[in-house]
Amino acid sequence: MQETMKKSYNDSQMNAIRSGLDGSAINLVQGPPGTGKTKTILGILSIIMHSVPPDAMDVFSQMSQSTATVDPKDAQRLWLRLSSYVFGPPNPRDAHPSIADFAFDGAADGSYGLAATALPYKIEQNVQRKNHVLVCAPSNSALDEIVLRVMNTGLMDKDGRMYTPSIVRVGVNIHHSVSSVGLDTLVSHRLVSQHPNATIL
Repeated sequence: MQETMKKSYNDSQMNAIRSGLDGSAINLVQGPPGTGKTKTILGILSIIMHSVPPDAMDVFSQMSQSTATVDPKDAQRLWLRLSSYVFGPPNPRDAHPSIADFAFDGAADGSYGLAATALPYKIEQNVQRKNHVLVCAPSNSALDEIVLRVMNTGLMDKDGRMYTPSIVRVGVNIHHSVSSVGLDTLVSHRLVSQHPNATIL
């Protein structure tokens, strides 16, 4: 994936894509129109879709090596180990110092904790798992542009090949160019396919 990306992304874009893996609290991608911001976002999404936390590999290997059906209690234990922040310790990404922590020293480095990073995620070829990613944008048109680009060009898989992931566009004022992946459209198609004689209101 990295070798293929290096052929089509410039150094600035590659730095932005790598920063999406290092646990930075904020990654700012900015530039004038036509400089490749949306393309960079697609690169970041490609990485996220095929990345796993460093400490998760042994859990996935346990699951993949199991020949029998996984006991529900074991499955829950493994899930909790990967998602411990749900019921236990906080998410490592939330462990960055808060602004309050810097209130008395005047935020010595000027970053208010936002420059802190966590252990990077890593791409694994031996683990087949389906990530779910929520992409948000400040406007409907910005989100529609990202969705349209994913539909037209796709994302990159771990081997550097392009593929089109499953997409659901949620929200209002969906542009007609991406309405085929709108939640209402997908639900209507599902209902019609399951109940051909039903009337959709």
